[in-house]
Amino acid sequence: MQVKLVTLFNDEYHAGFVCTAVNTCYGQQHAVPIEAVVLSRDEMEVLCEGRHFAWGKVALLRWIFAVEEDHGLAKSGAAATLGIHLSISARDKLAAPGGWLVWLDADLMVVDHTRHISQLLDGGKDLVLGEDMADLDWLNTGLVA
Repeated sequence: MQVKLVTLFNDEYHAGFVCTAVNTCYGQQHAVPIEAVVLSRDEMEVLCEGRHFAWGKVALLRWIFAVEEDHGLAKSGAAATLGIHLSISARDKLAAPGGWLVWLDADLMVVDHTRHISQLLDGGKDLVLGEDMADLDWLNTGLVA
């Protein structure tokens, strides 16, 4: 099973660098590529169109999967920003059919390096999400596959 990881954060978010370093080690150990897109605060604001930076994942995943079909998106500031940091060939590899593309929030760190992430994805699933243990959130989108 082919699995690819992707994350996005701004260059002021130190946890993003720490978690990406650990997750990159995990990826190297299991031959799972990780694409980390690091933007400036100004670029994140353009990407998220004034929303909370958590909306960056929506913009990035939309750009990866829909930029060819959505002509407005192809000409947006988000596409211009992402195009600088993620080449078309890298985007195409992430969007390639077959296998899984797994979104990791920038503060998500893989702690069990003995298990391959495909163990979470087996079983004929189309979408994998986590449950948030907080009382206010029922759905955790820190990992989306």
